[in-house]
Amino acid sequence: MKFKYKVMTGVLAASMLLPVTAFGGVVNYALYTDIVAEINGHPIRSYNIDGHTAVVAEDLRGYGFWAVWNPVERTLDVTRAMKDGLPETPVKFPEYTPEALTHKVGEKAKPVYSTDIVTYIAGEEAPSYNIGGETIIWMESLKPYGTLVWNPDARKAEFTLSGNPMSDKLAELKKNVDDWKEIGGAGSTYETIESQFGTLFVGAMTGTPHGTSRIMTFVKTDGTTIDILNLLPMSGLGQRLYANPRDIKIDGSIITFVTPVNEGSEDGNIKEWGDTLCKVDINTGKLISAQPLEGVLETWTANSANSELEQGNELYLKVKRTGAEVSVTEGTLPKGVSVEFSEKGITVCNYISELNEDTSYGKAYKALLALNLPSVTDDENIPDRVKQLDEVRKYCNLTYNRSIINYEVHWSQGNGHRDLCFEFFRISLADGDEVSITIKDIN
Repeated sequence: MKFKYKVMTGVLAASMLLPVTAFGGVVNYALYTDIVAEINGHPIRSYNIDGHTAVVAEDLRGYGFWAVWNPVERTLDVTRAMKDGLPETPVKFPEYTPEALTHKVGEKAKPVYSTDIVTYIAGEEAPSYNIGGETIIWMESLKPYGTLVWNPDARKAEFTLSGNPMSDKLAELKKNVDDWKEIGGAGSTYETIESQFGTLFVGAMTGTPHGTSRIMTFVKTDGTTIDILNLLPMSGLGQRLYANPRDIKIDGSIITFVTPVNEGSEDGNIKEWGDTLCKVDINTGKLISAQPLEGVLETWTANSANSELEQGNELYLKVKRTGAEVSVTEGTLPKGVSVEFSEKGITVCNYISELNEDTSYGKAYKALLALNLPSVTDDENIPDRVKQLDEVRKYCNLTYNRSIINYEVHWSQGNGHRDLCFEFFRISLADGDEVSITIKDIN
C-alpha cells in the first residue's frame, strides 16, 4: 500500500549532509500532507513524493540505521546499525516533533531533483532523489529491516524495526558445526567477522569423507546469505575441497581473502592456480576477481582516493604491484584532483571549483586547456596532432618501470569535474612492476 505523509517546514539539519548533485533537473515535487511517519513509535521527518512516504537517509542514522557515503563510487549504503554482530536499536531516538500543517494538503512544498548518487538499502538498489541537498528514499524500501503499516485512524505510516534475522541464521550455521563436532569432527571450528553490511561466518568441519570441509558464508543484516566458496571454480565432482581461506579482510562492501584454487576441465584434468587473491562484492554477491599471486595481472586498477597522500603543488603518483594487489605507493596530490589507474590508461579528474591555478599543477592544467585537446567525442583526425602531443608531453610524464609511456590524450566532461584521459597500450603488471604519472608546470 502506498502512503501519503507529512512534509515538515523549518530549517533542515545541516550536519552529515551528502554531496548530492541535482544534475537532471526537477523531476517531481514533495507535497504537503497531514500524514506523520514514525519508526518504532518515534516521529521522523518525512515527505510525500508521488504517493510514496519518503524519509531523509541522513536522518535514519538516529533511528537504528547506518547511512554510509562512498565519495569514490558515489554510492550511499543504508543498513541496520550493528553492535557485537547484532542489529542495534537506539537507546534514545531523536526528539523530533512534527510541525502543524500550515498549507493545504496536496499543495507543492519542495522541488524534487534526480541525483547521480546510487542508493543501496540492504544491498539492493533503491529509488532515491535530491531534495534540498539531501538524499530522499521511500520508506517502503526499508522493509528488509522491519514492517511498514498504515494506521488510517491515527493518520500515520508506522515502521517497526525487525528482531534479528541475521543472528538467527548465524545461530543455525554455528549449530551445524557444533553438531558435527559432537558426532566425530572433534577439530571442527568457526569464527565470525563483523561489518556494517552483516557478518562473515568462516568454519571448518573435520573428519568428513573427503577430509576437511570449509564453510565461508556471508550473512547480511536481513538474514540473506552469500556462499562465498561456491563462487570459486569447481574441481572434481563439482567440489571445492581445495579451499582454505586465510588473510580474510572486509573493507566496506568488499571481502578479500587468499586461498588455494583448483580448476577442473571437461577432459578431467585439474589446473592448480596456487594461492589466489579473491575479491567478492557483498552488494552484488559476485566474485570480482580471483588472481593467482604469481604471474602477471592482465587487468588491474588503483585509485588515489584509496591512499593517504600528501597534498602538493605538483601531481606525482606511483602505483606498484605487490603480490596480487596494485595500489598507489607514493606521491603528492593537488587539491581538487583524483586519479584512477588501469591497464588501459590513467584518468585525472579535476574538480574545477577546488583547483588552485597558482600552483605548478594549476598552471599546467591551464596550459593544457589552451592546447585545445580533443574531447572523447571529437573526430580523431586533428591537424598537427603530433605537434599537439609533443606539447602535452612537456607537462605530462607517464612511465612504466621508469621507461616513458607513449599515449593518446583527450578531455572528458563529468558532473562538476573535467577529466584528462591518457590512453596507452594495455600494460600487464608482474610483481614489483610500477606505473607513474607526473604533471607540473615547465616554467
